[in-house]
Amino acid sequence: MIALLFVCFANVCRSPALMGYMNHLIENSGMQEKGYADSCSLSPFFSGMPPNKKIVEIASRDLIYLNHRSKPFESNFFETYDALFGVTHEIVERLQAKSPEVKKRLKVHHVCTFSQNYPNVDIDYPNAEELGGFEHIWAMIKDASTGIFNHFFNS
Repeated sequence: MIALLFVCFANVCRSPALMGYMNHLIENSGMQEKGYADSCSLSPFFSGMPPNKKIVEIASRDLIYLNHRSKPFESNFFETYDALFGVTHEIVERLQAKSPEVKKRLKVHHVCTFSQNYPNVDIDYPNAEELGGFEHIWAMIKDASTGIFNHFFNS
């Protein structure tokens, strides 16, 4: 079973959207028995909060329904998950710093490592004032998830 974890700061926009789209890819390919995705935050402040309404609306256009509640990162996640993906380089560094073991740090990747169109580009929190901000990160999320799916499930 391949277990993937997406991590952002609050777990209310980017990481639950990545989790939702990845699980959509896994389910649509009939690989539910081979793996799953989950998500969490670096900050316990947001625990229990639902996803941002704008990203929920955009995801639902692609028939992706985000019903995750924010939860904080736990150190045992290094054992639970096969790969951990930070949405920015800063989050990748923070995740790596949470483990003194090299083997565990090697599980941590930038979410766009396997992206076709946005290789190693940070998926920053969208500016609500910026026209198309949420749509742009949704495009990045779909592209990054597809690359990760192909690497872990189609290789």
